[in-house]
Amino acid sequence: MTGDGVVGRIIEVDPLSSKVLLLDDPTSRLPALVQRGRWWAIAVGTQQHVKLRFISQDATLRVGDLVVTGEGRSFRAGIPIGRIRSVDPMNAGALDQSAIVEPAADLGALTRVLVVHK
Repeated sequence: MTGDGVVGRIIEVDPLSSKVLLLDDPTSRLPALVQRGRWWAIAVGTQQHVKLRFISQDATLRVGDLVVTGEGRSFRAGIPIGRIRSVDPMNAGALDQSAIVEPAADLGALTRVLVVHK
């Protein structure tokens, strides 16, 4: 993580380096929580951005809502992931909704990160 929020999780460790799976990687999955309404979701990487999926259809999402980590194996709860940039229109009959998240940390300009043991 950086001072701004989560950037990813360590997936491989060598004696002098570590390999990090960034939030926007297509194989990245992270439990997430929209803080304002405490709505649960999964943050999924899509190469270009982070998408929140599986949010209850009755959640009233707003652009700018803070998204934080949910309780899971990789992270403590409450660490900033980012803010909702846009909400995808719901399809008729859909059981859930999704949104695009602007990551809190600039994933393209990382110079230093802090590794936190859960």
